[in-house]
Amino acid sequence: MPCLLPKAEWRGVFTLKKMGALFLSAVISQTSLAHEDFELETRSLEALVSRLDALRAEVEHNTQTMGAYNENLLSSLNSLTEALVSVEAWQEAADTLEQQIQILRINDGLFTQAQIPLLQQQLGILAARHDWATLQSRLEYLTYLVERDHDQIPAETRLAQYKLLTDWTRLLLTRGPRAAEARYVLQLHAIEDAALQLAQAELRNPDIVQDLIYDRSVAELYIALGIMGNFDTRSQLINRVDGPRPTTVRRLQTISSITDAESMYGTATSTMIERAHRAAMNQHLNTIASLATVYGHGEDPKAALASLEQTDPEQAGIIKLFMGDSVLLRQQYELRLGSHIGLSRGSSNTGSAARHYQEAWELLLKAGYSNDQLNDWFACPALLPLHQFSKKLESLSRNCSTDENGNATIQATAVVRNGIPGLRYEQLPDSKLISAAEGVAAEAKFTVGMNGQADRIEIIGANPDVTSTRIRGKQALEALQFRPVLRDGKTVRTEGVTMTIYSLSSG
Repeated sequence: MPCLLPKAEWRGVFTLKKMGALFLSAVISQTSLAHEDFELETRSLEALVSRLDALRAEVEHNTQTMGAYNENLLSSLNSLTEALVSVEAWQEAADTLEQQIQILRINDGLFTQAQIPLLQQQLGILAARHDWATLQSRLEYLTYLVERDHDQIPAETRLAQYKLLTDWTRLLLTRGPRAAEARYVLQLHAIEDAALQLAQAELRNPDIVQDLIYDRSVAELYIALGIMGNFDTRSQLINRVDGPRPTTVRRLQTISSITDAESMYGTATSTMIERAHRAAMNQHLNTIASLATVYGHGEDPKAALASLEQTDPEQAGIIKLFMGDSVLLRQQYELRLGSHIGLSRGSSNTGSAARHYQEAWELLLKAGYSNDQLNDWFACPALLPLHQFSKKLESLSRNCSTDENGNATIQATAVVRNGIPGLRYEQLPDSKLISAAEGVAAEAKFTVGMNGQADRIEIIGANPDVTSTRIRGKQALEALQFRPVLRDGKTVRTEGVTMTIYSLSSG
């Protein structure tokens, strides 16, 4: 083991005997350190076991003296739960949490706000155990509690509770089973819509309302993209968006193939998919346009945007930019008819989104930005959809950087394999109990075309570095959509873009 020896000895300055003695000394030293670490870990483990036993004994004693449903048990049960979570004793921690919830139900009533913090802890434990079905059930109960006593809770508190619900629903979307994907995305839209209605009715804060309008638009976008996703999700969402087609043939059948779909919807199944996708994307575009109505410019989005162009061209320009993104997403996720090889979606150019981008550019120039400033700002492709709206250009997230040669590096992102196209692994609950999702990583170098799609993809690194990882990385990148680089208000093709992408496996 020459790595244990000083460089001088490795060169043969000392005798073999001295080298052997030094080697032995190093081995003894390492063994001693390892032994000390083992003793320290043993003492820590013994102390932890002793603490757990003491907490269990305290709970048992209090239960025997005060009764199983005495509210004074809550403190000792909570301490025991925290200790159990620290050693990942999930089942026992879940049991102690359920006991606390039952105590609150018996003493305070079946449906009380005091249960909410305990339910949040319970959700974290269920996520750590990957028990997505139970987590969904608990989340539905938590949603009921949040909405049940809305008249007794301040609007700000309820809005924070809705934010909590959307975060957990996003977790289910990215980690839960694909068979329930449609249910999750519709639940996300319902929560975002409830939060928006609350803010419009009670808070009347334009900034908050505008943020919530955009949040709802993202949920609408996921419904539209889900229609172009896997078959189970598609069929459920089409029924929601477009409604089932009347038929007398096998009316109550289970749809499990294209043949089944055609027997229910007719032979123009692809037309049915496109119609539902367009309807959902048009709703998304209208919601983006309605951002202009928030600051007192009227209820009609088109008229409000025209008015906003005169009073606040920067905000109007950003709304136009996001409208361009919406049109581009609709175009590029549409089916490409007649193509049977490779990825068959979208078109080869920017299409009508180009008009929105040009109008946005002109409005930003009117707002005082120079052409050079805008060229610098839009020098990177932007991964769509952006998850936050801002009235100011400088506050928009770019998540990208360029080097001295103009080569762009996009911030690493994670997507769910076989999930809704464009759904990324972000905006999840802040919980240390949520373990990392299983998946693979690939570093890619590629070109972003004028249509915002990645092509000429070269996988330059992978972990693990096997063929299947490289294939998954390439497929994940092909499913994403970018806003292309804008130069002088026009979309341009960009080469030499790099990004690390994680392809995650769902539950």
